[in-house]
Parts: sequence; C-alpha cells; structure tokens
Amino acid sequence: MTDTIVKVKKALLVLGDLAAAYSSLYLTLLLRYRDGLNLEAWQSHLVPFTAIYLAWIVVFFISDLYNLNTARNTVDFRRRFFQALAINALIAVAFFYLNPAVAIAPKTNLIINIAVFAILAYFWRAIFNLAASHSIFANRVLFIGSQKKFQDIMPDLARGAYHDWKVVAVVDPQEIKEYRRDNVSFYKNTTPLSEIINQEKISTIVLGLSPEEHPRLGRELYDCIFAHSIAVVNLPKFYEIVTQRLPADLLSEYWFLENIKEMDKKFHDSAKAIADIALSIAFGAFFLATLPIIAAATLIDSGWPIFYTQNRVGRRGKIFKIIKYRTMYRDAELQGALWAKRNDARITRVGRLLRKTRLDELPQIINVLKTDMSFIGPRPERPEFVADLERMMPFYALRHLTRPGLTGWAQINYEYAASYEENLKKLQYDLYYIKNRSLLLDFKILLKTAGIVISRKGQ
Repeated sequence: MTDTIVKVKKALLVLGDLAAAYSSLYLTLLLRYRDGLNLEAWQSHLVPFTAIYLAWIVVFFISDLYNLNTARNTVDFRRRFFQALAINALIAVAFFYLNPAVAIAPKTNLIINIAVFAILAYFWRAIFNLAASHSIFANRVLFIGSQKKFQDIMPDLARGAYHDWKVVAVVDPQEIKEYRRDNVSFYKNTTPLSEIINQEKISTIVLGLSPEEHPRLGRELYDCIFAHSIAVVNLPKFYEIVTQRLPADLLSEYWFLENIKEMDKKFHDSAKAIADIALSIAFGAFFLATLPIIAAATLIDSGWPIFYTQNRVGRRGKIFKIIKYRTMYRDAELQGALWAKRNDARITRVGRLLRKTRLDELPQIINVLKTDMSFIGPRPERPEFVADLERMMPFYALRHLTRPGLTGWAQINYEYAASYEENLKKLQYDLYYIKNRSLLLDFKILLKTAGIVISRKGQ
C-alpha cells in the first residue's frame, strides 16, 4: 500500500501534465477557429500532437520533473521546468518541419499551443508543489523502534529531505516519558497505538523492531488491521521505498534468500541480452563515426595511447578486460591502484570532457558484444578493490549476479565513490537494482542516462 501511494502520486503528475497538454490543444484550436471548432480540425491535429505530448512527458521524466522529493516551488524546479519546455519546443518544431510523414505544418497553432501549455502546466505544477510542500499529500509516519536507529539509518528522512514522507511520531520501547522535538512527537512505550494513530492522523507505521519481541505492541498492531486503514511496513522495506536503495547493514543472508529471486529474472535477462545486441549495433555506428575526432583530440592533448584497458570483475566473479578511451595521464597510477574521485587531477583536459559526456564509455560496446558487459548493470569494479570491499561489506558479491553495465542505477543516482562509506551507498543502489531489475527499470535508467549526457553532469 505504501509503495502504491507513491505510484499514484506520480501517475497523478503525469495525468495532470497530459490534461494540460490536451487542454492547451483544445484552447489553441478554439482561439484559431473563432467561428467554431470543427471535428475535422480536431482530428487532423489530435494524432500528431499526441505523439508530441508523449515525447514531452519523456523529456519531463529525463529532467527529473516526476521526482516527488524535488517537487517544490524553488529556483531549481523552475530552471528544470523551463529548460525542459525549451527542449520540448525544439522537438515539436523538428517533428512538424523535418518529418515528411506529417500532413500538417501548424506554424501559428504550434506557437500558441506551446505558450498555452507552458502556462497551464506551470500553474498545475505550482499548485501540486505547494500542496506537497505543505504536507497536504504527505504520508504521515509513525516510527516504532529506537529513535537512534531510525536517525542513524535514515538521516535524510529525519531532516525532512523526503518531504513526501513526514515522520510525525516515534514510539521508542525504551522511552519512559513523552516530549516533542523538531515537530515530532515522542511517545512513551505505554501509550496505546490507537490513541497515537487517531491523534497524529497516521497513514503509515514503520517497524524498526520485531513485534514478537514486544508482545503488547504485536497485539496492538494486529488490532490496527481491523480498526484503521493504514500501511504497516518494516524498516528495510520502508527504506527501499523511500530511498530506492537497500539498507545492506540492516539485512541478513535469510532476507536475501527470501527476496532475491533469480528464477523470476530469466525473461528479463534474456530480453536484455537481445536489447544489448540491438543497442550495440546502433551505438557502434556512432562509435566508429566519432572515433577519428576523439582519437585526434586525445593525441594532441596527451599523446598515445588512445584506448585504455584494465582488469575488471564481471558476472559471477569472472575477470575481463574493460576497454575505454584513455582519460587520465599515462603515469596516473605509478604508485598503484587508486580510487577515482571528484575533480581528479589525473584526468586530462580531453578526458574531462569525455567523462562529462560519457563518451569515454563508447569503446565498451566491444565488451557488450563479447557478453562481458551489458548496457545496464552495476559498474564493474577493479579486482584490487573488490577483494577489500567484499571483506568489509556484507553481500558485496551479490553485485556479480548479473552482468556489469555501461550505466546503472547507482551511476545515475550517485557520483564517484572514493571511500568505504560512499561505496556502501553505491552498493545499496546496486542491490536495489539486483532485486528489482526489470525492462521498465532499465528503460528508466537509459532515459536518466540520456539526461545526464545531454546536461553534461557526468564525472
């Protein structure tokens, strides 16, 4: 139920944008045909503009405009909204004037439609964001368990970073007094849950402990099934829903045995293998076309070699040689393997541009064709680091259940990891992908990667 609420809200955003789009088309034709909107004009515009509107939704998605955690009326939101709107205008112009299959060329209609859509969509989003920022639609959460455990495992939520979720009450079984701090009510362990639920208007209960260890709480939670329409989830599941990561330090081998179902992923893995071949052919042509330019720029900037090979750990721990454009100076690792880091001084001028646009990854198409890699999956790590990471991090080896990728869930959500703590966070994203991988999630990753490449946000 908790996950469903999030999906419903995102669906509401999409439907609102589509409603703004079709309303703008109706108003445009109404303004243009003042003697009365006829059916023929509506039908001739409906199909081509529908194609345009679907493309606009994709651009909004790439621009992170369906992220509920950033749905706020801020300067950053306005910047992303109007940037996406500008891209959408260019797409519409290209569609109508560079596509011979389209029978209409609506010059004035297109300008009016874009302007009306901009007004309707912006005000719709502003209203939605205002409601979200005032917690009208927020899930009101009651957390049961050690408040220290809650704040340690989810500090961003405790600070209010995920404004779609609002922790309004905490019941700590060890607490003996009631008090209020930072707009959160802390209740002593003897306060009846039904009283807290009614008083705080709770919609979700998060369990940071096992009810079996506290029989009274277990009985009260059982009674809540009948008395209240609320969702009850454990902390790992809640963490996964809110952050789209798996809390590796909260999980056990038994949890993974129950939740990692590789048999259910066979269709996905087979379909993705076919998609990898198709994408390799498409991007292979681009790789060959850009090779002379990138090679010449690299030679002028830092000399030979153009390519760089390195041992990486692949599926089921198999070692393979990854192929990349060289982006570091030739003597970058004379003292041994080092973590990549932000603003790395070892990166050449051309290399920095290649990394920002992700063009340095293009030669890995060869690795995909050799089936060492996929387009989407956990980033392949170096053997020198894997040995240490597997020793320090429980379940790190689970990353190797699937083929590594050129891009992945961790790459689009997190930058370079240069420490144990940062690698742990990246592992949480990788484990989320391993557990939830699907063609839909892969498509989402591809779109997000396209957005990173276009905006040059790579590292």
